[in-house]
Amino acid sequence: MSDDITLYHGSTANFDAIDLKQCRPYKDFGQGFYCFETRSQAIGIAVRNYNIELAKFKAQQDVAIPLQKWLYTYEFMRSALCKLSVKVFDVAGKEWLKFVTDNRRSAMPIHGYDIVIGPTADDRTNAAIQLYFSGGYGQVGQDRSMEILLEVLMPDNLPPQTFFATERAVEFLTQIRKERI
Repeated sequence: MSDDITLYHGSTANFDAIDLKQCRPYKDFGQGFYCFETRSQAIGIAVRNYNIELAKFKAQQDVAIPLQKWLYTYEFMRSALCKLSVKVFDVAGKEWLKFVTDNRRSAMPIHGYDIVIGPTADDRTNAAIQLYFSGGYGQVGQDRSMEILLEVLMPDNLPPQTFFATERAVEFLTQIRKERI
């Protein structure tokens, strides 16, 4: 069995090296580089981000639309996991939900992990999470409101993502392909 794991990253950005400072904050596991185990999930992210950015460009008249969709393929050494600080969420439970909601409310890192692996709270879940933040399921942080949100999210249907938070973790990623999609 190979020690390498193939991971995919979908983006509208054309880059040759990962720059964590260019990554957006307020994401599931914080500001960092997100990869997926399936091509289709990464392509879905690239298409989603393309459509979001396209809508912003279209709102500005007479602006050229310099957008493209990119799919990056990386190899990650499985053996690196024992050399790094790693948090794994096997399920989308209360601990995962608290972690995700805390990260989505903070521009600053709330954890010291190099890598976080766990379910993706994607665009399909954003409305439910926003309703949770606004108190739609009860008081934020209370067990019952978290239980309701988890039921709404259908956690068994949330695909996994691998998050790289530090330069140290990124060093174990090797780009093997970059393609325009």
